[in-house]
Amino acid sequence: MDERRPSNSPNDWQVLSDAFDELAEAAPAVRQARLDELKQTRPELALELDSLLHSLDSQPDFLQRPALDWTEHESGDGSAPERIGPYVLLERVGQGGMGRVYRARRDDGALEQEVAIKIVQAGVDDPHHIERFAREARLLSRLDHPGIARPLDAGLLDKDRAYLVMEFVDGVPIDRYCREQALDKNEIIELLIQVCEAVQFAHRNLIVHRDIKPANVLVDRQGRARLLDFGIARLLESDDADLTRTGQLALTPRYASPEQLTGEAITTASDVHALGALAYQLLCGRPPLDLDGLSLPALIDRVTREQPAKASEAAADTRLAGDLDAILAMALRKEPGRRYASAGALADDLQRHLRGEPVQAHPDELGYRLGKFFRRHRGGVIAGLLTAVALIGLASIASLQALRADQARSLAVQEADRANQVLAYFQQMLASVRPATAQGEDVRVRDLLDRTASTLAEADLDPLARASVQETVASTYLALGLPQAGLPLAEAASATLESTLGADDPRSLSARHAEARFHLYQAHWDEAIAILEPTFERRRAVLGDHMDTMSSLHNLAMAYAGRGEVERALEMDLIQLAIVERLSGPDSAEALTTLSSVAHGYFSLGRMDEARDTFGRIHAGQRELLGERHPTTLSALHNYATLLRRTGEIDQAESRYLELIALRREVLGDRHAQTLNSLNNLGELYLHTDRPDRAAPFIEEALAGRMAAMGEAHPDSIDSLVANAKLRLAQGRIDEALPLAQRAHELAEAHLPADGEHLDKARKVLAEAREALRLDDALQP
Repeated sequence: MDERRPSNSPNDWQVLSDAFDELAEAAPAVRQARLDELKQTRPELALELDSLLHSLDSQPDFLQRPALDWTEHESGDGSAPERIGPYVLLERVGQGGMGRVYRARRDDGALEQEVAIKIVQAGVDDPHHIERFAREARLLSRLDHPGIARPLDAGLLDKDRAYLVMEFVDGVPIDRYCREQALDKNEIIELLIQVCEAVQFAHRNLIVHRDIKPANVLVDRQGRARLLDFGIARLLESDDADLTRTGQLALTPRYASPEQLTGEAITTASDVHALGALAYQLLCGRPPLDLDGLSLPALIDRVTREQPAKASEAAADTRLAGDLDAILAMALRKEPGRRYASAGALADDLQRHLRGEPVQAHPDELGYRLGKFFRRHRGGVIAGLLTAVALIGLASIASLQALRADQARSLAVQEADRANQVLAYFQQMLASVRPATAQGEDVRVRDLLDRTASTLAEADLDPLARASVQETVASTYLALGLPQAGLPLAEAASATLESTLGADDPRSLSARHAEARFHLYQAHWDEAIAILEPTFERRRAVLGDHMDTMSSLHNLAMAYAGRGEVERALEMDLIQLAIVERLSGPDSAEALTTLSSVAHGYFSLGRMDEARDTFGRIHAGQRELLGERHPTTLSALHNYATLLRRTGEIDQAESRYLELIALRREVLGDRHAQTLNSLNNLGELYLHTDRPDRAAPFIEEALAGRMAAMGEAHPDSIDSLVANAKLRLAQGRIDEALPLAQRAHELAEAHLPADGEHLDKARKVLAEAREALRLDDALQP
């Protein structure tokens, strides 16, 4: 992903898309006038629009010749022809709601190439629609990206059918690949990042996929995720299309966003929602919402109203708790404007999670509820904010008591004056949203911040007072997930403090450090590094090995890791660790937090032995600090056991799993989902190491507990039935394995998604049981 190129927000994308549609067929003079107008207000969008229009003009012959002119041997019943232009159809390889897919070969002598051809119902007898189809197809031809099966050609077979020629991808659907390769959480996330990067590339070229789902993401033999069917839904949509009122949706409801189902505007945010649903499916083994068997009105109602369960709860897997819960929840928000600003932003947060860095996603409640609360209780919130500002001013004055006695009085007077200026300024801004002056409008916190920021330049404030207001408003923007809005204020505050106090004053250094955070939140790694390197050096010179100095070093390491320089980031984390251990002790909470960054660095670099040892040290430290029964300690023990298993130290992994089971029995009880998961995990470890008799008590207890606690139709219960069938097969008890496998398959077919991993596991074990029984019968005398 190109970090240097800004990611357009959904609103920017809509502006570009509308302008492109307006100017695609416009006269050159009209185009230039519109571009000149846009350059005055949004020069970066004008540049992007000019590039898109130039690309459109550079491909004038694309789709000019209808396929109907060169289609041969087409059958009269609407089935596929034997040939489409230079392409010979070889075999049908797939069929979906929108059409059939064929493997084909180009054999016109110009280029020997194997391709995939999708033939779809189009309904394109309107000349205007035919022209738009051609224009959209020309846009699709720009999608030259390693993560996208590139469209090569497109055309019309007749007024009812169109075709699209794409690269042929020899691969399997991403959900099947994850199951068959037994990918762990981090490996799944790495694949998802590839998908997000491909989607981001398409969005920059004004293409929204509209139907991202496992079947449209294949993983090839090299382990690369490849997206199919980009832009087909848009390509075939008529100008007055209402996708939700037809019997055949041009989307997949399980992965569709609320706005797609209700017929509202579809933007890049719709694909972000689909990416969230795909991630949820791959990480949890089930879709965000159960939509099976629902009528269309009931389905739309559930998607638009019901919140998915937290991923960690849906999967009964604490490894998904925290960051991943927050990331998936943000991607799946009902309101498009409250999701990630782009697919690239989602990819960046997934990268941050893999590196153990803070993520941009935050719990849904805080900012949203603050806004709601502000609107409901404007008077009370104003009073509260005034109190908070007054307290900030008082705290600033109180902090001066630590200064030398001969300076304290005069500086306290100056600081008190500045605090009064700040307080008066906020009072003025808050007064502007009283009902008498708000003209009946429901003013939001964002409106107040924008108004405050816009009037600061003319405000009669002392420079340091102005910097205080700028810092406060900037940090509030950041807390609300609006780093772009806060960055100019943070930059201005930093510049004011440096010019007034000097570059080496601790307040100036703190402001520069804060400024860098706005770049980190936007994945502007180079800009963050340019600020943090001198800030770290100055803090080290002024403050020495202070925790503030270590904070700058930590963020600098984060920026280098974000830029892909993981080894350099790890070196910095190790330096930071040594100093933090000296300052606060090797077993302090601060040291263990830093150590976690080191452990994830080792893991990212494939240094599994060091990762294992470091995770082991973290577990030991958390146990000493928090106690062996604390949830953080139990999570650390799980990580340690997993690394032991990954490094092939089965005996050690077994010992840790046994310890984990004992502790979870004590803390959570025998029938808690996490306890039962630990039992099943250890049982499967024994099965994979050819020790079925050792596996039996754990797998059988997990099954009994899950049946009692969750019922037999729960995915975990079905997995336990599968595990018990495998156990019986490993023990040679084939007559007992078959009924267990049959029951697992029946339950999975009746209650779980048809393309889910649980049904796939059940099918496999049933086939294994039947084959084992057949061989057993054949060997009988």
